[in-house]
Amino acid sequence: AYIDIQDAIVDALGVFSERLAAAVKVKTDFGLGSTRIADLGLSHVFINLIKNSLDAMPSGGQLTIRTQRADSFIRIIFKDSGCGMSSEVRERIFEPFFTTKSLDKGTGLGLSICREIISRYEGQIDCDSLPGQGAEFTLTIPARYLTHA
Repeated sequence: AYIDIQDAIVDALGVFSERLAAAVKVKTDFGLGSTRIADLGLSHVFINLIKNSLDAMPSGGQLTIRTQRADSFIRIIFKDSGCGMSSEVRERIFEPFFTTKSLDKGTGLGLSICREIISRYEGQIDCDSLPGQGAEFTLTIPARYLTHA
């Protein structure tokens, strides 16, 4: 089965429409346009990254989501204006059960599952973040997973 990347991002944003409407400005730049990709769990990744961004911006901010083609890869980038994270935290975010959230807010499995899903695509998920300067997550996936139909 294939999903449209742009539709999947819009649907994932829809899951959080109330929280987004409250105080978060969403900016999208779908450089890929309408692009279909093998469905190996990407929607779950989108939902998790959006949720983390919202949790990092409790008093509001901006979430920017971009898609782009880069040679034989596609990139999907989620950037928020949230609290950011220290390099110590950033180095551990993909470890199972590592979390900076209270127990009622997170299990510490979200990003490790995201990384597992992206590895199904033989891709990678990277994070760039500094305290007080938000976070940027980049998904890089080989374009061979796109449908050419």
